[in-house]
Amino acid sequence: MKTRYPFAVYKWIFFILLIISAPQLGIAGPNVSLFHKKKAQNQLELRGLIQDDLGSMGRVTVSICIDSTVIFTTQSNRSGRCRIVLPLNGRFTLLFSSPGYVTKKICINTKVPPGRTEGYRFDFTLDLFEQINGLDISVLKDPIAIVTFNNFIRAFDYDYNYTVAINESIKKLYGEYYSLKEMEKKEEGRK
Repeated sequence: MKTRYPFAVYKWIFFILLIISAPQLGIAGPNVSLFHKKKAQNQLELRGLIQDDLGSMGRVTVSICIDSTVIFTTQSNRSGRCRIVLPLNGRFTLLFSSPGYVTKKICINTKVPPGRTEGYRFDFTLDLFEQINGLDISVLKDPIAIVTFNNFIRAFDYDYNYTVAINESIKKLYGEYYSLKEMEKKEEGRK
């Protein structure tokens, strides 16, 4: 049976496609908003830097999902920077991937209190690491972060409770990653 989505889902998809495609369509430059004359409203602008152990990575694929369905895919620029504009009052998952690297995801809940229609901005840095044989990456089935509206600071921020809960698992993963990387270096040195 074919799944039917409410009109609001299609409206979000169109809005996301328009914003992300704007530079390619000649509507706006890479750092210019579509909202030239008045302040942007009803949106969350995400500005990210994706990097690896050596710094910025270059082009990384960024997929935007609703309910685990990819609705749009784009790439970061050559410096590993990306800009994504999402409509307010929705739930999105962003997947970051590059060949030879482990994919990571961030969940974004753009729901804001009633009456809040201003534009928001959230900056983030995301570290990707190389795929290594023997590394247990099962913890990355879950998002590495959740971003939500924080009523106390009246802005978007990482979900503190989720961050505390997942950080222990992430620390163990990175410890194992660096240990395996050292073992690889030692083995290469013996050859």
